[in-house]
Amino acid sequence: MTIENSIAQVRDYLREQNKFPDIVIEDDLDLVETGVLDSLKIMALVIVIEKIRNRAIELEELSMDNLRTVNLIRKNFFATA
Repeated sequence: MTIENSIAQVRDYLREQNKFPDIVIEDDLDLVETGVLDSLKIMALVIVIEKIRNRAIELEELSMDNLRTVNLIRKNFFATA
C-alpha cells in the first residue's frame, strides 16, 4: 500500500467520524482545534493508523502534536512505514 493510499484511509476515517460535515479536511487543518478530533477520537485514530500500517505505534511516538494535522500524521506514521 502506498503512503497516499494509507492517508486516504485516514481521511475516510476522519470524514466518517466528523461531527462537522462542512469542514474540509485539508492537509494542514488543525484537527484538534477544529474539533474534528477529541480525546476519544484520537485514541480511535491511533488504532486505525496501527491497523493501516500493520504495526503498533510506540509510546514515544504517541503525542497529540504528531496527530494534529494530516501532514503530521503522514510524516510521523507513514513516511517511514
